[in-house]
Amino acid sequence: MSDELHKKNLANARRRAVSVAKGAVAKVKSAKNIFSALKQADFSKDWPYVLAFFAGAGKDIIDGPGIGSLPGVGTVITMCVSIFIFFMTLYAALSEKGGIGKKIWKRFMVLLLGTISEMILFGWNFIPAESGSAVIIYIMALFEKAGGAEEK
Repeated sequence: MSDELHKKNLANARRRAVSVAKGAVAKVKSAKNIFSALKQADFSKDWPYVLAFFAGAGKDIIDGPGIGSLPGVGTVITMCVSIFIFFMTLYAALSEKGGIGKKIWKRFMVLLLGTISEMILFGWNFIPAESGSAVIIYIMALFEKAGGAEEK
């Protein structure tokens, strides 16, 4: 009896493994390179990402001359820009097709990493972490669009 159960469980595990592997191969094929993702760029629909990038770039420019390097002022500016980028990303994710659960979580983690690096690494303000986070989030969105467009 346990031998039959073992065979059934093994067969089910094989089927699940094949299914997962096929899904992974399909995703790799759908977003094989950056050029297929760049074809998905449409600035009339992607304006929240553009605004997020300009907010991050403006914050990184302000950090350069030392205004944002002041501990209190720099922290407040970083938090405000990060919140703005989050809401622009949230707005863009809500306007895209498909569920936003995994999308917004991944994008939030990228933004959080950029924000933490800006706030913890004092003296490293010359690294454009906020605008870099916005660019990475936009590239992630383009790859998701490319994957969804090729599945249709």
